[in-house]
Amino acid sequence: MPPHNLPEPKQNGSRGAAQDESHGENSEPETGYANVGTGSEADPSSRNQPQPQKEKENQRWLELARKYKPVIEVLGVLVVIAYTLAAFWQAREAKRSADATMVAAQAAKDAAVDSQDANANTQAAIKQNKVQFSKTLDQMREQTSQQKRSADSAAGQLDESRNSLQLDQRAWVGLDSITNPVVTVGNNVSFQISFRNSGRTPANGVSIQAGLQSFPGPPQPLDPLLISRIGKTKVALDLSGVVFTVVGGSRPVIVPGAGEVTILTSRDPLTIMVYQQLASAFAQTLYVWGNVKYRDIFGRAHTTRFCQWWNPPDSGLKNPNSDPMRYCADHNSMN
Repeated sequence: MPPHNLPEPKQNGSRGAAQDESHGENSEPETGYANVGTGSEADPSSRNQPQPQKEKENQRWLELARKYKPVIEVLGVLVVIAYTLAAFWQAREAKRSADATMVAAQAAKDAAVDSQDANANTQAAIKQNKVQFSKTLDQMREQTSQQKRSADSAAGQLDESRNSLQLDQRAWVGLDSITNPVVTVGNNVSFQISFRNSGRTPANGVSIQAGLQSFPGPPQPLDPLLISRIGKTKVALDLSGVVFTVVGGSRPVIVPGAGEVTILTSRDPLTIMVYQQLASAFAQTLYVWGNVKYRDIFGRAHTTRFCQWWNPPDSGLKNPNSDPMRYCADHNSMN
């Protein structure tokens, strides 16, 4: 409480005298507050100066101190309590802040651990997904391969079915017979060649090429060079000097079950010498051969090859036209 609000002590001289008598001239004050107004004793130079006013002021403060000592002590206690409370509050707040910091640090640590775990889990998931994707890709490839094999198999079955259908429905033009041989001295040698379409559909663009030729010796495979000349020349020259005709022709269509007849005739008449060579121990062998080319309704090209040789009678010139034709060892095929 401010000093100017305190009641001023009564100045009583008798009281001061009694105090001097009871304590003596040299007695010290009971408390340290007496020193507040006794600065003259501490300073010797002030003993020679007048002291009434100063002593009066000191006495006034001394009385105030004695009077309000309990209040001051209480205030001191309150200040100590307040300081203690403030320190406690500050310590508590500091502890709370430290705890919050520790909690935040622990949370950050846990978050970092969780982040590491999550990263590890993510990496593991990526690796697992990669493995799974690789397996799935392999399975897809295998399925694709199986589907391709299935498709190829289905396509192969379809091709087989189509081929079977085409084989069953296509045209088949083959040699039916070689008949009516005319092999007599002084006449042109001739044979009647018959073809037939034994298939179920027409043969289109039919082309027939045939040759009549004699070769020295008994029946044997035809010379490939001679076969290759079919369709490229109109005549062929045998080794004995006798020339026979190579004929060719074409027919637009041969319907199913229908036949086609071609007459093959030599260019020159048969001489007695050549006839004797043909009829005597196979000094000469007479061949009839050729090719038939056509297309079926499916657009595929086909070729029929034929070859027969004339079998003369064993008795020489007797009834030569009655002997049948025989198939050659090669050049007989159909596709």
